[in-house]
Amino acid sequence: RTGVLRTFGDPIEKAKSLGKPDAYTEHSRGTCSLDYRSRGFAIEYEADRFVELAYFIGPGGMTPGDPSPSFARPATPAGTSLTPDVTPADIRGEYGEADGGDDETLTYVHEGFVQEFAFDDGGRLATWTLYLDE
Repeated sequence: RTGVLRTFGDPIEKAKSLGKPDAYTEHSRGTCSLDYRSRGFAIEYEADRFVELAYFIGPGGMTPGDPSPSFARPATPAGTSLTPDVTPADIRGEYGEADGGDDETLTYVHEGFVQEFAFDDGGRLATWTLYLDE
């Protein structure tokens, strides 16, 4: 469950309740990104199904020139508030060793979902991305 978008797989019509995105990018027929950077997140659709949610936690998740960025403060299912102060050690403490990743990303796969925690060069949390493991 992801708030207004109740579940992964929901049709794109459910996104209407979020209002107009800051940017819309169509990648191919039925595949698009809705960018709500002013609210700290972006969502992806494939075959008109909700498949990815990315939270922008800190400046490391932004690209230069992003208009009016805002940062999200979501919480993990265990209740950890995600801020830029969260470190890889904090995530490992909650989830254990990662299923994949590298020095800047920790990836966890569980029950058909993937969570990626990306960190900036200083080891501060930049983004938290959730998507279907297909």
